Amino acid sequence: MMAESMDSAPPAAEGLTVLFVVYQTHNRANGGVESITQVIENLRGVAPVVLTQADTPAAERWRRAGAVVHVRPFGGARGRAARAAGIVATNLAVRRLVRRTGARVVH
Repeated sequence: MMAESMDSAPPAAEGLTVLFVVYQTHNRANGGVESITQVIENLRGVAPVVLTQADTPAAERWRRAGAVVHVRPFGGARGRAARAAGIVATNLAVRRLVRRTGARVVH
């Protein structure tokens, strides 16, 4: 499995571009991840782009469904200031991806 660089990956294929921001838990009790995976696998006329913090079998399924997958850390730091900095960094990453891919929807 290989993560796309947020700076070098091409925009998603034709269609309405939707950016999915998906947090995957470490214990893999990911009912929400399975649900969004099924949504991505069944989309028609939509170019999915996924931002997530782990390169997992779910990320591989998204790729097979045609999504461009970007992997980057989502905070997780301890301490109030570090958590706040992580939130800001993740929000900036989302903003960059929206601008670069032309995503009209963020989910």
